[in-house]
Amino acid sequence: MRQRGRMTGAGRLTLDRFGPVGLPALVIVGVIVAVAQVAHQINMPTDGWLYWHLDLSSLYGPRWVGGVDPYPYPPPFAILLAQFRALPFEAFVLVWTPLLFASLWYVGRRWAFLALAAGLCYLAFPGVVPKPAASVLGWIMLGNVQLLVAAAVVVGIRWPAAWSIVLLTKIGPGVGLLWFVARGEWRSLLVALGATAAIAIGTFAVWPGLWVAWFTMIRASLGIESQVPLVAVSFPIRVAMSAALIVWGARTDRVWTVPIGSGWALPALYEWSFLPFWLAAVPLVGVNRATVARFFRLTEAVACYRCGWTARARAHRPARWPACPDCGRAVGIDRRTSQRGPMLGRRMLDGQAEPATA
Repeated sequence: MRQRGRMTGAGRLTLDRFGPVGLPALVIVGVIVAVAQVAHQINMPTDGWLYWHLDLSSLYGPRWVGGVDPYPYPPPFAILLAQFRALPFEAFVLVWTPLLFASLWYVGRRWAFLALAAGLCYLAFPGVVPKPAASVLGWIMLGNVQLLVAAAVVVGIRWPAAWSIVLLTKIGPGVGLLWFVARGEWRSLLVALGATAAIAIGTFAVWPGLWVAWFTMIRASLGIESQVPLVAVSFPIRVAMSAALIVWGARTDRVWTVPIGSGWALPALYEWSFLPFWLAAVPLVGVNRATVARFFRLTEAVACYRCGWTARARAHRPARWPACPDCGRAVGIDRRTSQRGPMLGRRMLDGQAEPATA
């Protein structure tokens, strides 16, 4: 049964929303947590304080040591955060913490509540509940940008310009752009790279010294051991693993591979720091393909069954599939090259509509 904005039935999850209360509920939780932080009832977000306290005149040191130096990202994010210095830190927290909880909702949907409950269970029973259970909530309590970047990965599949957030912060998860490359969606790739380049060039034109200092710091930091334990798999190997997974997912319409691969490609992969990204994959596993196609604008191979002409068209817009330029007949899904489950909409053979079959 199909309902507005959601699919019902076994194995079909909603991508658009989880009722009218999911996002407001987590934002309210974020406000409560922020008030508790401002009132010093719980620890202040240390990373959030570092973001608010950034000084553009001395943004980067001579090198960056993971877990010690505060800011490793390219300048645009720092330039944006610098605008919040006009606010008191308490006001910044009241905005930043609810934003991170909203990002948690966008990443995990109904699974966000499970991630939140797991973190609370770890805080209540630290000797019983395993440490990974607290990873997602822990990044929020630190005020780290991790959840915001994970949300940008999911948003970027549908609106490619959002990849600029990824490429201008954590950088490594930008391997997710291979989704567009493997699918031949060059326009989306150009939008993502163009938005990133526009921001980078614009900030370089105004603050060239910041970019020079960042490149100098990155070059001097190569090979320096982090003060915080990292995952034993090296960064180049993880990038190769992520690239292979995402390309396979792109060729088979498995959208969940994008956040999995992106999280695994973080340059400084601290223990369990990939879990906020992997949480984004959970709502996408086993989702009805029609829902995924509609939400992420997937394309489908189509063909004329009379003369063999092939093309690609929007999978969720069968009414706009192209006509064959050779014989003028309407086209249908090319089952020879589209090995991705049941056909959508209607199949057209010589201008006659037939019900879709599995």
